[in-house]
Formats: sequence, C-alpha cells, structure tokens
Amino acid sequence: MWGVHVKNIKLFLIATSIIAVMAFAIWYEFSYKMRNPPESGPVTFPKIDRQPPPFDFGRDEMTTLPTYDPNSTDPWQMDLDLCSYDLSALDLSGSMNDLLYATFGDGTTWPP
Repeated sequence: MWGVHVKNIKLFLIATSIIAVMAFAIWYEFSYKMRNPPESGPVTFPKIDRQPPPFDFGRDEMTTLPTYDPNSTDPWQMDLDLCSYDLSALDLSGSMNDLLYATFGDGTTWPP
C-alpha cells in the first residue's frame, strides 16, 4: 500500500522539478534580454530617416476664410488648402464646421 503513495510522491516531485526548471529557464531568458537589449533590430516599414522642413508655398496672410454651403452643388466649393497660410489675424472661433473641410500642414500659422 505504501508503494503506491511513494510512486505518486516521486511523480509529483519529478513533475514539480520539471516545472521549476522550465520556469527558471523562461525567467532567465527574459531577464537576460531585458538587461542586454540588442544593438539594432530589424528594419520595420515604413521607415523614416529624416523629416524635411515644411514646404514654403510663398503664401501670405489670409484675410477671410471661405464658408461651407451645404446646399451648393459645386463639388469644389470647399477645396480649402491652408498649407503655409498665415491665419493669425483671423477669428476662427466660429469656423469649426468650415475647418473640417480644410487641409493644412506644419507651415500653417494659427491664431493664438
């Protein structure tokens, strides 16, 4: 009768030892990688090496902002390109719906 219990205890100790060794191996592998990160990794795309300055379209200050007319049939009524415009003199507080149809970039100067 004791032979069955001894066999079960041996199997339990072997299984526990295997799990402990595997857990230690996994922990050591991850902790080693955290302490010694690789010098460089694989290149992932899209790869950006530089960021050129914004293109200067030679545009000056804009005096009025076009408004969107939802009843208009002209598909180009709001082809509003604000790239490189100086909008600092405009009051844009009520122009959110119009600005939703606009394009702008890093060169656009916004009001304070």
